[in-house]
Amino acid sequence: MTAKQTHLLNLEDYRILVATWIMSCNDQIPMMTYKGIAKRLDVNEQKVISLIKEYPELFRQRTPNSITQFWKDQMKTGNLLPAWIRDIDTNIEREKAIQELTSDDIFRSQFRTKRDSPASEMEILKWGLEYLKSMRDINNDQLKERRDVRNQATTLIITAISSFLGLLISIASLVVNSGK
Repeated sequence: MTAKQTHLLNLEDYRILVATWIMSCNDQIPMMTYKGIAKRLDVNEQKVISLIKEYPELFRQRTPNSITQFWKDQMKTGNLLPAWIRDIDTNIEREKAIQELTSDDIFRSQFRTKRDSPASEMEILKWGLEYLKSMRDINNDQLKERRDVRNQATTLIITAISSFLGLLISIASLVVNSGK
């Protein structure tokens, strides 16, 4: 894991990352918006942002301004519209959403670097999925190790308390017997 990957990858995070990876490799439009992924997966946008930022080896965090502007120009003509923008009811609101997009709202697969990059090859898609699975496995191993350490500590504490109680009982027994 990289230094930025500080939290354990739970099942929900894994699901979000796998789905995002597949979409970033296969979608017709190589540029992805955090908002679009959040809407497609019905998850919190901040969650998507934080997960994408934790995996720079898979995702480019932003797009160059020239690509962002090209995409915005295309969207204004009705081309290359992501579903969340297409679903906006009025033209005025749709144009406002397009205009407000910045390079920081957009990310891409590391393997789709151009504004017209084709879908990734199957080998790249599989590599990313295997990589995410290995991160999940590492996290599962870390969780198991933490549980094992916690169980060992609990056993040690119980043993120490039992020994101490046994010692107190022995001392109490000696005191009672010496008084007879």
